[in-house]
Amino acid sequence: MIKGRTRIKLKIFIIFLLFLAGLFYFVQKDELTRLQHSEILVEFVELLSNEWKYPELQNSIECVDEKIKKRDHYSCNPTYLSCILKNNYFNPKIKGRPIEYELHSQPKLLKRRNKRSYQLNMEIEGKDHTLEIVDGCRETFLPQRFYRFFVANRDIKTDWDNFGRHIYIDKYRVKNWEVQLWAQDQKREEILTRYKSLNPLESARDLNKEEMKQYCEFFGKHVLSAQIFDAATIHPEEIDNPESKLLRGSYYSWVRRNSMAELYSVQFENNDITEENLNKLCVKTYGFECLHLSKEDNLIDSSSWSGIKEVFGGDFQYLKNNINPSENLFLSSEYFTLKSKVHTTGQRGGWTGDGFTRKEFNFKEFREDLKKEGDFGVNFRCMRYR
Repeated sequence: MIKGRTRIKLKIFIIFLLFLAGLFYFVQKDELTRLQHSEILVEFVELLSNEWKYPELQNSIECVDEKIKKRDHYSCNPTYLSCILKNNYFNPKIKGRPIEYELHSQPKLLKRRNKRSYQLNMEIEGKDHTLEIVDGCRETFLPQRFYRFFVANRDIKTDWDNFGRHIYIDKYRVKNWEVQLWAQDQKREEILTRYKSLNPLESARDLNKEEMKQYCEFFGKHVLSAQIFDAATIHPEEIDNPESKLLRGSYYSWVRRNSMAELYSVQFENNDITEENLNKLCVKTYGFECLHLSKEDNLIDSSSWSGIKEVFGGDFQYLKNNINPSENLFLSSEYFTLKSKVHTTGQRGGWTGDGFTRKEFNFKEFREDLKKEGDFGVNFRCMRYR
């Protein structure tokens, strides 16, 4: 009798041990699954962030404008990102295994002070996740050093420095898709309606100066000033020595010595513009002779020593100028022939800030060089201090 009870107790004990072992196994397995998913998620986010900053355009033809093909236009671009995710052009693999995902909704703008980011609601490997992806592509830091600022079209110059100040400048001119984001958030229906019909990748060209100010303030910034634009575009004489006060003021944003720029020979040595040198000229300066070429892709290569792009040519650029308010427009543009000296640093005209007809602009001594009229556009970019 006692032995029978002992056997029963032993069986119950063994069953209990098996139950505990099974429970331990499943808990461990669940923990392992959670750990594996967490590792997959981390790697997925890293791969997605890399695609966000450095998109592989050749794998996503349907998401790329056939006339605008340079990668800069699609870096940190939520519309492009949404397109590749919805069409499964993004093909992440971890240890050779494809990762399954699905985008639930359009990227949502998250406005933070001095930071722009987007919320992504996604399903990754069967589980829902909310990701935040930061726009780290659209600013460049202005190095701390001595700078030169021109007034009265280079006739008057003042020197200054930004030691101890952190200044960040928009790398690119503000685009139509960015204006759409702002107008949508602020319920600016008239602007939103107008911009929905425009190419989102092109630069915004028809906001008045008050709207430009409101746009920049929305992102915690200011409209770029003429003083900071000069600093970012006039090549330093001794770039490796921030303490240097040797500030001659180069004509072009990409070279220290003027004669090294091909444009110099056209402007100052009266060399002809030929089929052979036109493409080289247009890459750095999108002038009147370049209108048959893609504006956006050529402008993106017009760069500066400081890292900002889209410097010379295209539409005019509005610059806030508290020192000399009548000089608030960078004149280098597609409206002037490449032979015009308007395509040099520090050359500014005036704009009333409201309209886009001829009477709203003052081109000063360069009015005779004007080649294109009737469709003036004004671009802009923002800046911030920290």
